[in-house]
Amino acid sequence: DEGEFIPSDSSSGSYWLACGASSGIEYDHCAVAKEVAQDNEVHDVRCCADTQLPDFTHKFARCANTIGYKVYGESKIDGVCYTNKTYTEAVGICGSVGSRLCTAEELLADCTSETGCMFNNEMIWSSTPVSTYGNGGESTELLQGSA
Repeated sequence: DEGEFIPSDSSSGSYWLACGASSGIEYDHCAVAKEVAQDNEVHDVRCCADTQLPDFTHKFARCANTIGYKVYGESKIDGVCYTNKTYTEAVGICGSVGSRLCTAEELLADCTSETGCMFNNEMIWSSTPVSTYGNGGESTELLQGSA
């Protein structure tokens, strides 16, 4: 299943971040659409699920149309907005409610846009290791180009 979170090799250490919403890029609130972060850096957390979970929503047709499947997203996890978290902390936060970190592709397709915490203009952790799409690896249309 494409939407299932499969932890990557923890030796990767580098993951894609994505701007919380395409509107954040359009209005220059995010400096870039995507960038690379080391797993010990701190960034904001949004979570995704392949099935409906409490408080998780499917906001935009663009998400399903772009990635080919339906994703439910949320920013406020158990009523809390999580900022300044490492990659490992972010994985644990999403896992604590039966969800997962979103892939970079899901974030770039606005699957979690407008889900709260004013994160549309922030760089959000993704589950996508840089090795998946960087330096000669396969890339999707949304992730093509340099970070």
